[in-house]
Amino acid sequence: MDSKVRDVFSEIEEVLIQAIRDIPVPPETLYACGFWLFYCDYSTISPPCFGYNSEYGEEDERWAPPEWDVEEEENVFEALEPAYEKLMGLMEGRSNEAWAQLVEFQWRFYTDFCARLNASMNSPSSPFAGWSKTDDFVVGVFEEREGEEIYNRLAIDSVGRDSAVKLSIVDLG
Repeated sequence: MDSKVRDVFSEIEEVLIQAIRDIPVPPETLYACGFWLFYCDYSTISPPCFGYNSEYGEEDERWAPPEWDVEEEENVFEALEPAYEKLMGLMEGRSNEAWAQLVEFQWRFYTDFCARLNASMNSPSSPFAGWSKTDDFVVGVFEEREGEEIYNRLAIDSVGRDSAVKLSIVDLG
């Protein structure tokens, strides 16, 4: 990925951290936050949705962000829009192959971002400091629309294989 696109993703990381910090602390104890609905049609790319959940509900909905209490935190989405506008400007006129590479780069960015958040969850500098979280709280990429193989890869890369299996985020059986 070229340096200008990488620069935009560096900006996205800063914006994400601040946008999460700006979310009013939810009153419930949460078990997960996640990114999902990564939209790209090779001419338009949009920020993913970011949501969180405290309800266990149906087991098959536990890791389905569209079914969560807060399936889209609009402030996070809106905070990311200017950076995504920059991405679209940088990608204008590019080939489908270049767009496909951007999608993969974006997925890698978000899975790495989540992994770093999970690794530093108990740090006072975590954007989730002050939130009431379960002991096994995770932040992950839960992109259901892309099929099981990609869903599993993104979930495992973002929360770690052990957590993904232990929490039944993925079924590798």
